Amino acid sequence: LCNYTRYCNMNAGYTIFMLFMLASAAPVLVAVTVYQDNLSYLILPPSAWETMQDLQVTPHVTYLGYEVIDPNQSLRIFFEIHNPYNISISITDVSMQSYCHEHGAYIGTACGEGLPLNIAADENGTLSLLLEFTMNGKNDVLGHYNAGDDLYLDLKNVNVVIQGVEASYSGDIFEVGPISLG
Repeated sequence: LCNYTRYCNMNAGYTIFMLFMLASAAPVLVAVTVYQDNLSYLILPPSAWETMQDLQVTPHVTYLGYEVIDPNQSLRIFFEIHNPYNISISITDVSMQSYCHEHGAYIGTACGEGLPLNIAADENGTLSLLLEFTMNGKNDVLGHYNAGDDLYLDLKNVNVVIQGVEASYSGDIFEVGPISLG
């Protein structure tokens, strides 16, 4: 009787283990069978893939112009941003560094004004950036101003927050100009 009890306990333990394994593996086996043609749907459903495809389209940015506030201190740069998405977007923060295209001198950091900028689906919005000059930037800008030359700026190292998501780009993104300082 003792050996039979031990055999039954082992058999019961084995049976419970097999039931547990079957219960754990069955949903995975069913899912693999259902999605055998595209296993990536196990991780992200088709609706999420469509959303990710939409996000690969980026807003179109067009340089509109500038406003010289004071050639000793600052200027504004304006861009038109087209929202290509089916939902409105909100830009809550923008900053980028600006450099003299001719000399490579660091002029200053341009920061978004009047934010947040809300742009409806498939509409345009105007982004205003305020560029305040550093001391070296002021000297470079005044050099262009005194010589009667136009200023061209290279905008680099962009940080932008759209819909609460921060994105950074550390390369050249835009050349702005000519900016007439006189």
